[in-house]
Amino acid sequence: MKELLIVKRAFLDSGYATAEEGERGKKFRVAMGEKKFRHSLLKLLQRMKSERVGINILEISVCGAIAPYNKLLGGKLVCMLMSSPQVQEFYRELYGQGESEIASSLKGEAVIKEPHLVGLSTMSLFSYKRKKGMKRKFPGGQYDHGRVPIYVSMKQGEFVKEFSRVIGKSAIIKNRLAGCIDRFVVQRGRGGTPLDFDAVAKLQSKLNELKNREKLGASDQEIVQKALSWLDDAIEYEDVGESSGWGSYHFSLNTIQKIRELAGVLGIRTVNSIFGEGISPKLRQMSQALSEMNLPPDELLQHRRIRTVYLVRLAKNFSDFCLGFDKEPIPKIPAKGNSEIITSEFARYWIWRWMSKRAKRSQTLDAIREDVSTRMPVRHGARVPMPHDDREDDLFPDL
Repeated sequence: MKELLIVKRAFLDSGYATAEEGERGKKFRVAMGEKKFRHSLLKLLQRMKSERVGINILEISVCGAIAPYNKLLGGKLVCMLMSSPQVQEFYRELYGQGESEIASSLKGEAVIKEPHLVGLSTMSLFSYKRKKGMKRKFPGGQYDHGRVPIYVSMKQGEFVKEFSRVIGKSAIIKNRLAGCIDRFVVQRGRGGTPLDFDAVAKLQSKLNELKNREKLGASDQEIVQKALSWLDDAIEYEDVGESSGWGSYHFSLNTIQKIRELAGVLGIRTVNSIFGEGISPKLRQMSQALSEMNLPPDELLQHRRIRTVYLVRLAKNFSDFCLGFDKEPIPKIPAKGNSEIITSEFARYWIWRWMSKRAKRSQTLDAIREDVSTRMPVRHGARVPMPHDDREDDLFPDL
């Protein structure tokens, strides 16, 4: 409560809270020049995010495909399936009745937060070094181009209906696209058939031709652009930045053990390694121990292996919901009781978009044959290589 009152006082002192509607933008820009206001705004945003982000955004730690499925870009399938409405249903079932340990401890009674999976976050596996002035472009493996167009969840009849609504009343565009739309073969009683992805690709190609080559009026060009944007609307792994490169993996296990022993000798007991203490108890313990040795933890704990940070927005109002402006999320792909069917459509789209193309490459098939070989000893891409110890004695030395 004290913190919120301090924030309120800062907003009142800046004049932003009492400004007229037309003057708020100007007042806000002036207020942002004050350190007290910036600090209060940050505290307010952190408070708003803490109410929603912890339970509604899922961190993906390990995501990918083992051999031989990695040769067919199976990692992209796993990434795509993570954004399926079926996963959101599983998430609600798993955490819907669970008590929030931190919130319950603060309030002194059981607190159950309603889980809405509105976002996924993760990082690339490998680090990269960007040259000065060079646009960030680093292959994120399975996350690279990891996107599922919204139309994938639609049936043919629904797609044609929505697309016809998007192109509106433009007779010219309807006539130019008539042959493409006919490819969907939406006849009476067949509107619920799975979407023909080849037909969608042809439709998208024709729209691009209209955009680039045809002399259309301004209103028709606007409709073409709107139709292309509608087809391009997708759930995707967005590159939202990069990690700062903090951690302890560059320390040997022996060094970490010695630092922990030192922390025990020094009586550093602020870390109990229990849920609710905050992020990375090991990092905080090491930071304090290094400080006690007059070593700079801010430098030593920064390994500088920068990785790409990805965010997947599963709700149309992702930001407004996470900040508490909207009470309920608006899913990009509503399940409508068909979450399992939508999941199967995600898989079918992956087969069409990636797997079928890879399966036609001779080098891919050769690599798969190597991984599924039954010869002994087993050596394939899914097996973890073990270090060879020359000191190991033979099991049967006499043979």
